[in-house]
Amino acid sequence: MKPINICHIITGLNRGGAEHMLVKLVSGMDRQRYRNTVISMMGKGVYGSILEHDLGIPLYTLGMKAGSMNMGMVFKLAHMIRSVRPDLLQGWMYHGDIAASVGRFVSRIRCPVLWNIRGTLSFENEKPLSRQIIRLHRYLDRSAAAIIYNSRVAARQHEEFGVDSCKTAIIPNGFDTDDFSPRPEAQQKLLQRLGVPATCLVLGLSARFHKMKDFETFLQAASLVVSARQNVVFVLTGTDVNLENAALAEMINDLGLQDRLHLLGDRADMQVIIAGLDCLCLSSAWGEGFPNVIGEAMSCGVPCVVTDVGDSASIVGPYGRVVPPRDPDALAAGLLDIIGLSAAERTKMGNAAREKIIREFALPAIVRRYESLYESVVCGN
Repeated sequence: MKPINICHIITGLNRGGAEHMLVKLVSGMDRQRYRNTVISMMGKGVYGSILEHDLGIPLYTLGMKAGSMNMGMVFKLAHMIRSVRPDLLQGWMYHGDIAASVGRFVSRIRCPVLWNIRGTLSFENEKPLSRQIIRLHRYLDRSAAAIIYNSRVAARQHEEFGVDSCKTAIIPNGFDTDDFSPRPEAQQKLLQRLGVPATCLVLGLSARFHKMKDFETFLQAASLVVSARQNVVFVLTGTDVNLENAALAEMINDLGLQDRLHLLGDRADMQVIIAGLDCLCLSSAWGEGFPNVIGEAMSCGVPCVVTDVGDSASIVGPYGRVVPPRDPDALAAGLLDIIGLSAAERTKMGNAAREKIIREFALPAIVRRYESLYESVVCGN
């Protein structure tokens, strides 16, 4: 049987939830049945070398600067699509979705297009160009054979916004539960690396520095937590999460948290760092669909305290705490509640959280759902 040739179009390949899920997807797909190619509208980013060298996935880059899409870039994209001659075009995120639809039209390649919307609708928080791209989804949705969402909340919001509900397919994020797994020695090693006493509790936040992630609320909550508990330290990771970030450094200094926070920046060993936490926090104010870091923490057996944005509440369920966004008092209360449990109680909660990820979001099962959708779209099954 001839392999199905799939071309994925994504804005860029820097570290992010959608980008990571794309890498996980193509790494897990049946290589005999599916051949994947990736087009990055920007550059190779963090994941480019993984795709090309580790996975052997052909990668094209447009070299586009943010907000600089023009007809020259469109024709360049069309040329790449003609070179790949895909059986299916898969867009990722708003810009990648529209690029896939426009690119197919200009290239005159007859193949179905799928969209993949990765976050909840936060129109008022988007840049003007992104707002126009989002609006286009209401008018170009007829060009998509199916519209994948990783979040039920995102699907409902976009359908209410006017995107065709008949094309909805909800496929959540998947997780490598062997890679992200409990590591009994991880916390001791992390504490030694940080140079803090072994009696400390370790709370973590992993997110790029962006208004959507609401570091301000998180830091205010952290200040309340350290006022109540002396044996707590915080580990923060993510793009631009370092002291060279003047805005972040100023917030930390204003709250007097310099001695309690450890900023580790962008990390490739998140499975080790997360496994060393007593609790993981996600303080996002908007925009989340299915945050990867929640599934990763739960898979490591780490309880989470999250804001009620996107599908976070339904993912965590009873195996953590859910609080309103932009409420530092509630966030601090949730964190204090979790660290107020005994170690045995936290372990029991974390084990139940891990069992849920294995049961509902294990990567092989999620990959099969993508493959089943691709098969039905291309072959009409």
